[in-house]
Amino acid sequence: MTLPVKKVGAIRMDKHRLAEELRARQRLTQAENEERMRKEFGATDQDIMLFRQKLAEITDDEIIDSYITCAHCGERHIDDEMTLTYIIENSKDSNDFLDKAQAFAEHKNRYSRRRN
Repeated sequence: MTLPVKKVGAIRMDKHRLAEELRARQRLTQAENEERMRKEFGATDQDIMLFRQKLAEITDDEIIDSYITCAHCGERHIDDEMTLTYIIENSKDSNDFLDKAQAFAEHKNRYSRRRN
């Protein structure tokens, strides 16, 4: 799913702007997540309020890490800050960042398999 993003002329992407766009992605799916939490886990209104509060409190680094870390094994797909900064600064928006991060992770995985 490609989400709409606000185009800001020639302003370069930075960590804060990326984090804000990723938070917006989370908010768009928040209602769906809340419904799932209620049905599958029996979440109460208080649980949902805590979920909303945690999303609001998450730092820029934490939200970005959540998109570049494997949910299954916990490995970071982009494991050094220079590479992460380069990808962020050369992305037009959050969708472009996610595409570049995925391409980097796929390349990294192919390269590491060849070395082993």
